[in-house]
Amino acid sequence: MANAGEAWINGTYLHFVDGAGTEWRYEGTDQGAPPSGETPGEIWLGNDIVHYVDDGGTYRQMGSDQIDASTAETRGSILD
Repeated sequence: MANAGEAWINGTYLHFVDGAGTEWRYEGTDQGAPPSGETPGEIWLGNDIVHYVDDGGTYRQMGSDQIDASTAETRGSILD
């Protein structure tokens, strides 16, 4: 079982567990090849966007408009 604060990639989805222990799953928008040679499994934040490379090597992005407000507005959440 995953713990609060953990994040991982499974297939094309980014999973994370919030402070209450709830697992969230989102699929970012396909952006094609990674911009700077990042490899599958990498996750980073920049300009209020979650960036990640899925298991197949596709670069994906998730903006705050793609994430449920109950998570995006929680202090300490992945977008805090």
